[in-house]
Amino acid sequence: MTELTVLLDVIADRVLNPDTPPLVHGEPDRIAHAVMEVLRRDRVPLSVLEPWVVRLEQGARAKARGGRDPYRATGNAQAVLRALYLQLTISPRHPAVRPDLLLALVASLRRVHPYFLDDVG
Repeated sequence: MTELTVLLDVIADRVLNPDTPPLVHGEPDRIAHAVMEVLRRDRVPLSVLEPWVVRLEQGARAKARGGRDPYRATGNAQAVLRALYLQLTISPRHPAVRPDLLLALVASLRRVHPYFLDDVG
């Protein structure tokens, strides 16, 4: 496991930790920017990135327990996935894994938000 993979795991741990306060002051964009800097080194293979995205997706789809706000439980992961998608889409400097990672992110975002992104006529 490389230091870059460890860095991605630390980021996911922070985003998915239920004790992390809501990321509302630009943190999702800064987190996505940090991930992009890792990706631009072109040293983390897609075989590592896809499970990492799925890990965030699982946190973005988690069910709230004990009457808690469902968006409180999922909001951080959802925001980071969306911010990463945005930066990967419009950033002027693309990592080599961009095409395949975009497909993985789109699939995850569709699963996270089927009620908004479903192809309903």
